[in-house]
Amino acid sequence: MQDIYARNHVFQVDVQDSDLEKIKEEYSIISTIPSEAGWKVQIVADHFEKFDAVTIEPNLEHAYVHYMDNKLEHWNLK
Repeated sequence: MQDIYARNHVFQVDVQDSDLEKIKEEYSIISTIPSEAGWKVQIVADHFEKFDAVTIEPNLEHAYVHYMDNKLEHWNLK
């Protein structure tokens, strides 16, 4: 139930090293997994349109990061 708030806010994308650095600067990254093409990255964000990403089902960790990101923005701490 707790993951429902993060639904449609968790994305997975395959990127190269140079793109990974760009993503790190702008988004909350949950995981980076080495792959043949570079990296398989899971991101929590309101929108992620810069790369060809797919939306994935959130888990508890995704929900927590989404919640904290929104709380920090609300209090102008981010």
